Amino acid sequence: MTTYTWMKEEGIQEGLQKGRQEGRQEGKQEGILEKETEVILQGYEEGLNIHLLAKITKLSEQEVIKILKEHQKIND
Repeated sequence: MTTYTWMKEEGIQEGLQKGRQEGRQEGKQEGILEKETEVILQGYEEGLNIHLLAKITKLSEQEVIKILKEHQKIND
């Protein structure tokens, strides 16, 4: 195996590994957001107010309102 071929293969492997790590991180973030959204929607349906939902999820009140609007739970 030539040095060029070896370096090329190493580069490909490094790129694949980095891509997998980034994919896992994105997946974790998406999972967290889905769970926060679920908590907000269920909590709101149970009568919790926006301030309390923001405190529970550690999101801002504006972010909670945005999620509720995206799911047609409140109007603009």
